Amino acid sequence: MKRKATILAGLGLTVILMVVCGGMYWHFGNRPPVSDHRIMLEASCMNWGLVDPSSDYWDSSNWTVYYDGTVEYVTCYNLSGESEPVSWQLSRKDMEWLYRALVWDFRRCPENYNAADGSGWRITWYDEQKNVVHVYNGYIFPEDGSVLPEITALLTFDDQIFREDFVIQETREGVGNQR
Repeated sequence: MKRKATILAGLGLTVILMVVCGGMYWHFGNRPPVSDHRIMLEASCMNWGLVDPSSDYWDSSNWTVYYDGTVEYVTCYNLSGESEPVSWQLSRKDMEWLYRALVWDFRRCPENYNAADGSGWRITWYDEQKNVVHVYNGYIFPEDGSVLPEITALLTFDDQIFREDFVIQETREGVGNQR
């Protein structure tokens, strides 16, 4: 009888320990592991469309997100080159959401080249030692059911800066110009 009680007590402690450790993992596993100025994510939205090489077309928009929440953004054009870099800080809530999205969903996103032109993405996630964890290359469609549209929305529509790079405007000749 004493042996049975000891086994039950041991099992009870094991269950309690598993619950506590699981809760700690859930709490800390959903937060970025460091808050240093180390690169967490690099994202590039690139012009994969047909272009006139003599025009100053939009070539790419590039974001670098650091573990401390800093985001750096620069746009590149064919003739005029890179724009002045802009930076801002993501909120702690946004950083925790982004890290959870990377850990739980992003690593399962397969590449998608199911289109002929337009804007393609390359998103690279790094761990805190700057090792590549996962890379996504391809198109991102809102209806694809992945976390990719939400990640890019967090980067492209930050409240502190408006990005015209993703708006197609009509030129005088009636041809769309990504700028």
